[in-house]
Amino acid sequence: PDTMVDRGCAVDPDDIRRVVVKKFYEIVIDGKELADSRIRLIPSVDNLESCFYRKRFLLNTYVDALSFLALDKGHSSLFEAVNDRELTQQMVPYMKVVKQSLITGFGMPPEEVDQWEARYRERNRQTAGSKRSLDSIARDMWRKLEYEARFVKPVAQAMAGGCQVAKGARVLAHPDAIHFRPGGLERD
Repeated sequence: PDTMVDRGCAVDPDDIRRVVVKKFYEIVIDGKELADSRIRLIPSVDNLESCFYRKRFLLNTYVDALSFLALDKGHSSLFEAVNDRELTQQMVPYMKVVKQSLITGFGMPPEEVDQWEARYRERNRQTAGSKRSLDSIARDMWRKLEYEARFVKPVAQAMAGGCQVAKGARVLAHPDAIHFRPGGLERD
């Protein structure tokens, strides 16, 4: 059956040829394919797509956007980014739009969205201690800005659901989110 898996997987900063897989945080099975997995820690869920986008938007999109902005401030690690109160506050309007996209686009209850957001922020604080390099996160910006990708899709979904998105979308339009270097774009 179709599944959604959330697990940490990163390049070892000491040896880029080695990939480190950290503990699994969540794995779920599409309930439309298999109503009961009969496995205690791997539940079947009614809306697999909402689980995927919840994780994509609340965790990955947040960390990606925060990382691009943190590079502009001269930060080099995820630890610095998640502990920079000014940066995390800058993300609030955008994340309100992201949360609305999950509510209007995937039918997630607001309380559930808030619970998952809090869970992911705590996870970010815990895993950020690894000093993961922002360069390993803030990459492929142009791909992430495509309509169906992680930065624009939640804004479009929130708009389609009748939500006001101007304040949140401004975070994406922040001129310092795109870094230029002599000879071209720093991020592609």
